[in-house]
Amino acid sequence: MSSFSESHAPKAAAGLDTLESPIMPARLESLHQPQPHRPPALATILHFPKPSQTSKVEDWLASLDEGRRQHSKSDSHLTRICRFFQPTRILSELEMPKKPTSPDPSLDPSPETNPETRASCSLVGAPRYRERNLDHNNIQLRSMREKLPEHVQGLVDDMFKERQSPEPEAEDIRKDTNLTNLSDVTGTESLVTKYFKKNIFEDPTDSRRLEGLGMTEEPLPIHREHIPSSNDSEINLPVSQPKPDILYGYFWNDFTSGQQRQFKNMNDIEYTANSQGLIYPFFVIEIKGDGLGPTAGSLWVATNQCLGGAATCINMAEKLNRYIEQLSMSSTVSPVDTTVFSIAMNGSEARLLVSWKEDDGSGRIYYTQQIQGLLVYRPQDYLLLRLFVRNVLEWGRDRRRAQIGAVLDAAQEGKKRKLDAMSQDAIEGDSKRSRHDRRVESMGQSVQESRVVCTRR
Repeated sequence: MSSFSESHAPKAAAGLDTLESPIMPARLESLHQPQPHRPPALATILHFPKPSQTSKVEDWLASLDEGRRQHSKSDSHLTRICRFFQPTRILSELEMPKKPTSPDPSLDPSPETNPETRASCSLVGAPRYRERNLDHNNIQLRSMREKLPEHVQGLVDDMFKERQSPEPEAEDIRKDTNLTNLSDVTGTESLVTKYFKKNIFEDPTDSRRLEGLGMTEEPLPIHREHIPSSNDSEINLPVSQPKPDILYGYFWNDFTSGQQRQFKNMNDIEYTANSQGLIYPFFVIEIKGDGLGPTAGSLWVATNQCLGGAATCINMAEKLNRYIEQLSMSSTVSPVDTTVFSIAMNGSEARLLVSWKEDDGSGRIYYTQQIQGLLVYRPQDYLLLRLFVRNVLEWGRDRRRAQIGAVLDAAQEGKKRKLDAMSQDAIEGDSKRSRHDRRVESMGQSVQESRVVCTRR
C-alpha cells in the first residue's frame, strides 16, 4: 500500500522525469503515469504579463483567426481562447473595485464622477446658484409677501383683466386626458412643451391676432453680451447663459421702414437676442417635465432660468434707453418699459413671475417676484394661465412695441435734426468764409492800387 502511494506521489512522479532507460527515454515513460492538471492559482493569474508584453501574441492570434473566419461563421477555437485569456480584463475584474451604482442618477451622492449626471447638472442647477451667482450679479428673487412697486403692480393688474374672447368650457378642460396625463410620470418635457405650445403659447406666425410679434422656433441661447454681470473682476461667478424654451419678442418686419433704418445705424448685436434675430424679447417661458434625473421637473431650476433670462431681457431694453439718453432725446420721448414677464412650469404647476429693474444708489438690481402659482390641471387655474398669457402677448404686441417704435423714431428724427444742424453750420461757415475772403480780396486790391499811385509819383 505504501509503495503504491509513493509511486503516485507528485514527488516520486517528478523524479521519473530525471530517469533514463536504454529502451525508452524517461520523458516518454512518464506518459504512462499522467498527473492531474490543477487550475492555476490566483497568484498566477494576478501575475499575468502586462498588456504591453502580450500585445504581439494577441495580434498574432487575431491574425490567425482572421484567416479562419472565411471558413466558419461561428467563433473559432482561437477566438474563444483570446476572449478568455485577456489579462487586462482579468486584472480589471480582480484589482479594480467597482463604484456602487444607483438606479437613479439623482441619488448619486457624487454627481461630478457620473458622466450622465454631470451632463445634466448645469450651472443653473447648482445648489447655491441663487445666493452666489445670481446675487453676485445683482439678480434677486423677492418674496411673494413683499409689495410690488406701484408701476409694476399696475402692469400686473392689467395682465389679469377679463377678456371678451370666448374661453374653453371647464368641463372640456376636466375631460382633457392629454392635459391630466402631463401630471403623470409620462409627462416628459417634450410632451409638456408640445401640449402647451398648441393650447396656450401661440405661435404668432399661425395667428392673425398676434401679428407684430415674434417667437423663437426652438430653444436658442441669448447672446452673452446682454447677460448682466458684476463689475467685480476678482470673483468669477457668472450667470448661466439663458436658453429659454419659449421666448417672445419681435422680428425685423414688425417695425416700419424708418425704424428699420434706425436699426441699421446700430450694431446688430445691440438689439437682437439670439441667432434667429429676435428683437427686444419681453416674455420668457421655461418648461420642465417629469422623469429621472436631478433636474427633471424641478421648478426650482426653471425659476433660476427665468431669473437669468428675464434680467437679460431687461438689460437689452435698458441699453436702448441709454442709447436715447446719449442722443439727448430722453426729454422728448418716454423710455421703454423694461418690465419682463416669465413662467416657470411643468406638467402640473405654473409659476407666474414678473421682473423689473431698480436703482438703489449703489447700482442696478434686477428683481423677480412670483405673482401667482397655478395647478394647470384645474380648470379655473388653466383658464387663468390662458388669460395671463394672452394679456401679456397683447401688451407686448401693442403698448410695448409702440414704445420701442417711438424711441426708434425719435432717434431717427434726432439724428436727422443733428445732421440738418450740422449742414446749417456748414452753410453758415461757408458764408462766413466767403465774406472773409471777399474782404481780404478787396483789401488786397486797395493795397495794389496804392502801390501803383506811389510808383507814378
